[in-house]
Amino acid sequence: MKGQPKGLIAAALANMGERFGFYIMMAILTLFISAKFGLNETTAGYIYSGFYASIYLLALVGGIIADKTRNYKGTIMWGLVVMSLGYLIIAIPTPTPVSSLPLYLTLTCVGLLVIAFGNGLFKGNLQALVGQMYDNKEFSAKRESGFQIFYMFINIGGFFAPFVAIGVRNWWLKVNNFDYNAKLPELCHEYLAKGEHMAGEGLLARLKPDAVVMNSSRGEVVDGDALLRSGHLCVLDVWEHEPRLDPQLLDRTLLATPHVAGYSEQGKATATAMSVATLAGFFGLPLRGWYPSEAAPSVPRPIPWQELCTTIRDAYDIEAESHRLKARPPDFEARRDHYRYRREYF
Repeated sequence: MKGQPKGLIAAALANMGERFGFYIMMAILTLFISAKFGLNETTAGYIYSGFYASIYLLALVGGIIADKTRNYKGTIMWGLVVMSLGYLIIAIPTPTPVSSLPLYLTLTCVGLLVIAFGNGLFKGNLQALVGQMYDNKEFSAKRESGFQIFYMFINIGGFFAPFVAIGVRNWWLKVNNFDYNAKLPELCHEYLAKGEHMAGEGLLARLKPDAVVMNSSRGEVVDGDALLRSGHLCVLDVWEHEPRLDPQLLDRTLLATPHVAGYSEQGKATATAMSVATLAGFFGLPLRGWYPSEAAPSVPRPIPWQELCTTIRDAYDIEAESHRLKARPPDFEARRDHYRYRREYF
């Protein structure tokens, strides 16, 4: 920085900070849109692309404004203010799922447009301002090295931002015992919107002929009649009209169980511990790390597929369970209510 104008370091740091925040937002933008509004990847991609395009189109508008007013510093300051306003708009707390998709999606898109406009006022004009620093003969020989420093700061901000975003995401998921799957928001919103028969005629028709349908989530998610018509074999733990089971569908199943997929000793203990931890955090109780003393936590470990196939029956004989349910379907509720918890395999 020796021999450079005094304003260079301030301009470089400002642009580095703006790029750092911008690329963190870009790293999570499509996930936010999908999770908030239940949009599929294609629609979220259109919004992302439109926003990114507007960043560059509105930079032209920002340059014209600065050239007309000849007030580069003022234009840059207004750009910072407008960008802050845009970030504030998209940070306004709203319900999830939203009560009015057009209203809240429009509000978010307006916020993104305001950010893009502020960015147009700020970004290009800051480069022009840096260039003006070297119009002074005292610094003109340092122009190339000055811009190298300026853009190095920009690249530092842009380079580290996605890693920070991923790191924060992974830390939050780990702390809250969640996993990451970009498809989940769309599926959750589809379930909230439809409530049932997410796996209906359309989805089942797209499956390969030899595909096996497995459902251990909610019985109404799969259209039982459509599943029968599809001809697909299935493995079912949950049923559309339980405890009344469709005899034809029961006969079609490779394996059938009475809604007990989550009935393990560790599964129930972990669910109880999570509930206690949530309540303890809300009320400020000293119960962090509490776990039922009656159950030993399961310890996940890598296991070869061959070992799993040959030993898992010792932990849970699912074929025997299926045979008992098929032999006496009316016992569904009794078998579920008086089920003996099993230990998790690993």
